[in-house]
Formats: sequence, C-alpha cells, structure tokens
Amino acid sequence: MLRSPRMRASLRVKSIYLNNAATSFPKPASVHAAIEKSIAQIPAETFRSTAACKQNDSVSLCRNQISRLLSVSKAAQVVLTPGATYSLNLLIQGLLHENDRVLTTTIEHNSVIRPLTYISKKKHITIEYISCNREGFIYLDSLEEKCNKKMHAFIFSLAGNVTGAVQDINAITGIIRKKQPDCLIIADAAQAAGLVPLNPESIGLDGVALAGHKYLLGPGGTGAVWLREGLFPDYLLTGGTGIRSDLTTQPEDMPIRYEAGTYNISGFAGLSAGVEYVNNNFQSIQKTVSENFLELLSMVEPIKNLKIYNCTDKSVIESGKQNPILCFNIAGLLPDETAMMLADNYGIVTRSGLHCAPLIHQAIGAPKQGSVRASLSIFTRREEIFCFAEALKEIAGAVV
Repeated sequence: MLRSPRMRASLRVKSIYLNNAATSFPKPASVHAAIEKSIAQIPAETFRSTAACKQNDSVSLCRNQISRLLSVSKAAQVVLTPGATYSLNLLIQGLLHENDRVLTTTIEHNSVIRPLTYISKKKHITIEYISCNREGFIYLDSLEEKCNKKMHAFIFSLAGNVTGAVQDINAITGIIRKKQPDCLIIADAAQAAGLVPLNPESIGLDGVALAGHKYLLGPGGTGAVWLREGLFPDYLLTGGTGIRSDLTTQPEDMPIRYEAGTYNISGFAGLSAGVEYVNNNFQSIQKTVSENFLELLSMVEPIKNLKIYNCTDKSVIESGKQNPILCFNIAGLLPDETAMMLADNYGIVTRSGLHCAPLIHQAIGAPKQGSVRASLSIFTRREEIFCFAEALKEIAGAVV
C-alpha cells in the first residue's frame, strides 16, 4: 500500500535526466556545434566528393579520436559502425564457426545474447554462461574451471548495464591466455568506453565494440569496433566504398573492408567531438563522476524500504570498478511504478524493467519485473542528485 507522496516545493524542478547508461544527456556544446556545422556545409562524403579533400574529413577525425581513446597503434583497425549492436553482430556472426564452444556471462545485454542465440542455431554453436555475484561481478573461479575445456571465444561486457560492475579485465585475459591461448576474447565496451581506461592491444583483446551515444557523448546511431590486426570477421554488409570501384567484390583494405555504404557524416562529426571531449577530460570525468556517485550513495543508503543491488563499497568505486549506476527497487512497488512516480511527480527520468539484460536479475536477487536504474554522467549536477535522493526518500516513506 502506498500513500501519495507530497512534493516539496524545493523538488518541483524541471526535468532531471538520470538515464545516461541508455543515452547520455546533455552532450557537450562542441558536439552540437560539430553536427550543426556538418549539416550546414557542403557535403564532404569520404571518398565520394572533392569537397572531402578541402574540408576536415569528419570520418578520419572520428577514427583518430577513437584510436587515441583506445591507445591503439593503428587507426585503420578502428571500424566505424551504426552502433555497438552492429559491432557485436560483426564480431559474433563474423568470427564464430560451426560447432564452436563459446563462453559468455549472465550480465550480458541482448546485443550479445540474441546474436549468440541466433548464430548458435545456425551453426550449432554451444553457449555456456558464467554467473555473477549479487553485485554483478562475474565469478572468476567459474571462468577458470570452464577454461579447462577447449573453447573458441569468450564474449563479455566490460561494464554491466544493470548494476554497473566493471569486470577485472586483466584477471580475465590472464586466465584465458594461460589456459586457452588461441581463444578469442571479445569485449562489449558500450558501458565502459568513456569511463573506464581501455587499451585492448596491451591487455590482449581481439575485438572491442563501442557505443557512441552513451559515455562517449556522441549522437545516437554511431559506434565503432576495434579489431586486432590480422583478425578478419566475415562481412555483415557489402557494397559501395567510394574507392576501388573497379572491384565487384568488397575491397580487403582496412577499414573500408567493413564500411560499405554512405557514412553517417554528421553523426561521426558529433561522435568525434564527443570522444575528443572525453580524451581531453578523462581524469576529470572519472573523478567527478566517482565523487558524485559516492555522494548519492551516502544519501540513499539509509533510506528504509530501498533495496540497492549495485556495489556501494567506497574503495571499489574510487578504484574505477563500479560505474555510476544506482540499481534499486522500493519495497511494495513494482519497478515500473517507482519509475513512473519519479517521472510524474518529480520530473526525474530513470529506466525500469530488465534493461535489455534478461539473465542478470535472478543472480542479483531482483524480481522478475527487474529493477529501476538511475545513471549519472559528468554533467549531472549535485543539486539534481540531492533532489533525486529526496524524491526516493519521500516515495519509500510513503510505503506502509
């Protein structure tokens, strides 16, 4: 039973956005400017216009910024895509073969689970899952045990989108390279890129999928995939590339090998600006987000009737092993009810449900309806955090 919570005058504010794990908002001013400039000027389509020779090529600029973000040696190994889902499909459908054995985890997003399920039926692939603890960290001893048997690929989210747990990537690659040196290691970095340092070459990854619209601060419909040099997935798409038009087959040159069709020029202009902002402010972003998240936790942890699923350990958060995601439920309320009360009564935007990750909720002890997720960004203000905490206090206090 729920008493209707009263809104305090101080909480009657304009909309507060706490759904950055879905899509970050607001974007840096430079992202707006880059997109507007790209749309306003003569189209400079890469390899398809003489204008591209006279203007800054936003595709190349974007590729170089992502290469800088990943600290990789060759920008040509960065393939620009319509998003992390496309990137993961390229890696999963393009690299797995008949009768392969694949390991993944229960924290995964459907952008991993669904392509794996599809390709497993098509190619008779065996999929095995490694579970996680109550905070979303996978069991490394289970990974080590499963590595005793031949496996062809391990596909995992570096940072989970439900609890925000950041996996120990050095431990993961160490276990696999010791026991299964030929196993492909593919990371879904959709939630990690922009918050977690990434250096796939040095830590021994084979492929990394990136989302442009989350913590890389770019627009929707943008993303990328980094491929280890010498790794060539089968094509998902073939077509025009603007160069090597004499060929009736897809050019084998990187990165156009996987970049058929017209580029999202304006989108990649915006993503380039977003990644540049991240590159220039990375340490400040990490510090600010961590401090704000700890402040939020200090305000909400004492709230009666509030169940928190993510890690709240200060040392873990300060070490960068926990993204700024508050995953919670309020006793007596369904996740959707809580989220709608936050939206309707307080103007606070969150997300409720399974968050496109259907397997993790049982492991963390959440109900079948899922959880509510509030996620911060570098642009979340402290007064917004306070208003959110006060709103949770009022809603939870109204449960009788």
